[in-house]
Amino acid sequence: MLFNKDCLVQAEIYRDLLQKADQDRLVRLAATGRQAGDNVFWRALAWLGRRLVAWGRFLQGRYGSASIPQPACQPVRPRAAI
Repeated sequence: MLFNKDCLVQAEIYRDLLQKADQDRLVRLAATGRQAGDNVFWRALAWLGRRLVAWGRFLQGRYGSASIPQPACQPVRPRAAI
């Protein structure tokens, strides 16, 4: 059984991991001297990701999401940097 405190702790851990991943990504970009959109491969992957999300939404709308189990805690989006 999950309690609200457990969800809040998981959300904070998730935010910390996202922040660390973002920092690592920026360090890698700075080390290579490239911009994120320079590579055609990256753009193709971004397009493919958007298409997969759109297809998933279509399928959920068509067949419903009642059969899909929902997680106990929803991931929390990181707060915008101030």
